[in-house]
Amino acid sequence: MKILSNQLDFWEQVYEDSSMEGFLSSFRPLLEKYKTEALLLGISFLIALTNIALLFTHFTKEKPVILVQEKTQGSKQEYVLIEISGSVEKPDVYRVKKGTRLKDILIAAGGLSDNADRLYFSRNFNLSSILKDEQKIYIPSVEESSGTSTQKVLGETFPSSSIIHLNSASIDELDQLPGIGKVSAQKIIDNRPYSFADELVSRKIIYKSAFEKIKERVAP
Repeated sequence: MKILSNQLDFWEQVYEDSSMEGFLSSFRPLLEKYKTEALLLGISFLIALTNIALLFTHFTKEKPVILVQEKTQGSKQEYVLIEISGSVEKPDVYRVKKGTRLKDILIAAGGLSDNADRLYFSRNFNLSSILKDEQKIYIPSVEESSGTSTQKVLGETFPSSSIIHLNSASIDELDQLPGIGKVSAQKIIDNRPYSFADELVSRKIIYKSAFEKIKERVAP
């Protein structure tokens, strides 16, 4: 009985193999006819699988994080030296930031003193003007403006009322200043207006040596 069962299994296997062989054989003409197309299709399939694998690897691979440290460069601060004297509470030479305005330096000097000629100051000084290096600011007193005091310049005595205003003086008035002749006086007139007396030097209208002789007697 066992022998008979084994023989049946054998012949069933032979039948299945022969049936599979016949099934595969039926596709051989198609494979022969489209052999090139089938080859190309297979290659394309392999390429697609390769690309998918590479893409998956690219997205799953951990990328290093690069930290960039920003460097901040401190800007160099420039300073200028300004002298403010006359009728102010604290006349002195001040070291201030470049771009400082007259209002700021006046605050640093404690403001105008009690004897300052405020009317003269308001007419001749611009609080918003930007100061320049080595600039001198002189604020006259009421006495100086009214002519009740005297000043000595280079051995000569001049009444304070003789303070000459650069923006309004005539050529004859400017010619009275020590070291200033008709030619320099005309140059002063031609280059008006002035915000500060020392612009005569900064704008190269007269030499510094000449300005030192007249700086206490002139104002804008």
